[in-house]
Amino acid sequence: MKTSIFILTAISCIMSFNFLNAQSTMTLSPKSQTKNTTINTSVDAVVTMVNTDTRTLKYRITATPLTSIPTGSGWQTCYASNCYGGSPTLIPISSAPPAELAGSGTETLKFTYEPDVNTGTVEMKFCVYNEDNPNDSSCVKVTYVTTASSSIQEVMNAYKPQAQLISANPAHDFVSFNYQLHPKNKKAVLLMTNSLGQVVAQQNITEMQGIAFIHVGNLPNGVYHAYIQSQSEPVLINKIVVAH
Repeated sequence: MKTSIFILTAISCIMSFNFLNAQSTMTLSPKSQTKNTTINTSVDAVVTMVNTDTRTLKYRITATPLTSIPTGSGWQTCYASNCYGGSPTLIPISSAPPAELAGSGTETLKFTYEPDVNTGTVEMKFCVYNEDNPNDSSCVKVTYVTTASSSIQEVMNAYKPQAQLISANPAHDFVSFNYQLHPKNKKAVLLMTNSLGQVVAQQNITEMQGIAFIHVGNLPNGVYHAYIQSQSEPVLINKIVVAH
């Protein structure tokens, strides 16, 4: 009886040891790091992954934001000689096959962050997990600290959109503009103001480039100013004369 108990205990210890090993076949280091950057300047967090198993393992990468992510900030994750961009919530990319890491092999993972026009601190948790055993995983935390290399407004003004009046002036029923936004602009608005500076008409635009229209048929005759505005200060396009 004692012999049986001893054998069962030994087997249990071996299974427990193997189970613990199974939870850490892929290790990431360093476990945490802080990367400093400035607005509109990308920064890389480089992590080393080691496969402590002798078998080739299939793995995937996940990314979890631990703080809010500024709108418009760019991301790129590179591993297995491929790079994937987009929102952290899209990692792993469903269309990307799992990567492989040879037994006792190492690989460099790179997590790139490009802040838009926001300063502040962003924390991300990046994890790698075994495709065949999701419980076999390892994670690191990366803190990205963004400061301004110049004033925020200067950075915003660097993204000024462009627009040009292409319709007749004086205008009767509408005015049209050929416009182009900076790639960092997610949206913009065309504005018309009267002589008092009051907004009398506006048109939202979301495409990167094209032609936008503002109807002026219901505006009194007079002189108006057309602007285009995005993240920058309003940019004067043209003085518009409305004459019905």
